[in-house]
Amino acid sequence: MKRTMLVVSCLVLLVAHVAIAQLPGDALWTRTYGDTSPDCGRCVQPTSDGGYVVAGFTYGTSQDIYLIKTDDVGDTLWTNCIRGEGSDDAKCIQELPGGGYVVAGNTQAPGIFGCDIYLIETDAYGDTLWTRKYGDSEGMGTGTNNGNCVERTSDGGYIVAGWSQFQGPYNEDLWLIKTDANGDSLWSRFFGGSAFDMAYTVEQTSDDGYIAVGYTLSSGAGNEDVYLVRTDALGSPEWEKTYGGTGSDYGRCVRQTADGGYIITGYTTSFGTGGFDIYLIRTDAQGDTLWTRTYGGVNDDISYSLQVTADEGYIISGKTTSFGAGGNDAYLIKTDASGDTLWTRTYGGTGTDKGYYVQLTLDGDYIMTGETTSYGGGDYDVLLIKVGGELTGIEDDQPILTKPCVLSQNYPNPFNPSTVISYDLLQASDVGMNIYDLSGRRVKTLVSGIRAAGAHRVVWDGRSDKGEEVASGVYVCRLDAGGHVQTRKMVLTR
Repeated sequence: MKRTMLVVSCLVLLVAHVAIAQLPGDALWTRTYGDTSPDCGRCVQPTSDGGYVVAGFTYGTSQDIYLIKTDDVGDTLWTNCIRGEGSDDAKCIQELPGGGYVVAGNTQAPGIFGCDIYLIETDAYGDTLWTRKYGDSEGMGTGTNNGNCVERTSDGGYIVAGWSQFQGPYNEDLWLIKTDANGDSLWSRFFGGSAFDMAYTVEQTSDDGYIAVGYTLSSGAGNEDVYLVRTDALGSPEWEKTYGGTGSDYGRCVRQTADGGYIITGYTTSFGTGGFDIYLIRTDAQGDTLWTRTYGGVNDDISYSLQVTADEGYIISGKTTSFGAGGNDAYLIKTDASGDTLWTRTYGGTGTDKGYYVQLTLDGDYIMTGETTSYGGGDYDVLLIKVGGELTGIEDDQPILTKPCVLSQNYPNPFNPSTVISYDLLQASDVGMNIYDLSGRRVKTLVSGIRAAGAHRVVWDGRSDKGEEVASGVYVCRLDAGGHVQTRKMVLTR
């Protein structure tokens, strides 16, 4: 009897374990931040200590930039409000090597009609080190200049993207600004025609040029069209492309793909099933369309950001009114490399919930920020959700010899100038080993191709594929072999 009861108990525990196992896309935890005034998260990034940093805005007596630093489970370590002269908003944040952050957004002084692009560098606790403004509103009081994205460039400076009214040759132009490490402008370039043109995202490409995406009313098939601009390292245009139909088509985010092409997300009324639909465009290195996909239902479905995932598919964040609990729900779509849907998830309650930004985490999951009225302290609150990735719920205590591959921790770690990375293969496999920085950009390919079964060692000398020394910081080594992916964090100190 005792043995029978023991077997039954074990079976119950096993069933319970299976029942609580997480699937890709399941929320691992959810956090909200803010008080009774409106608060919003625009961008989130994983940080070198394993936690996260969120940038957005909070509204008290005025609208201020809101920075939130959390630990690995979303518990607050510190918050900081950056108060400018009037109304301020953060759209993008990146961690800097050695600690500290760079933030891009907008600032508007009291009594001034327009606003300026706002660039801020902070220390590791979010305290301001310096600020820079770009635009004419402070002097003239009429121009509107919006900064939507900042990225640290390979020379230690920054590239900023947005749009300007009355700064460029026409009324509203897509605007790229290249700065040095102190935020001082090295060059600025305007793109577009006689109507409205703007950028939401800019990224430095593997050859040190730049790719920016937004939308244009100056050219294309009609109404708004997705607008993709490719420049060289000095911002001179190499080519421009538009995508869309006779409806309204917006580009919100672009990433370079492993083959040198580009993946773009946005939303469209030209194609799809009704209202706005999420729009995904895959191009070659010259911006020519390879394929397009739409996602959504009969109501409005909008995407704001995407990332290229470890399996070379895509994770897309946004909002949906076609699916979910009611109103707007935060929305994630995971696709394969061809844009075919692997899974979708909605997050939220009966209020308004949006997912403005999604990023890959160091442990192979996803982190998404946005805003919510379904939960929190009242009005809109910052929403932060940790979502399971493709490896979530897979048991990692199986005997080592049954795994397709095993990636060991590099040694030494931290390291300077080089480190040894060891891995084992159960059988001959097509192996990919790549080094990524915390923004998800591939820095170095160490292994690509068939490798025999057994033990292998690779040395990384802290240089990129171009042979340049990379900056101090945390990097991620990803091993993909036999359909199995493993990652390890590595710390480079110079």
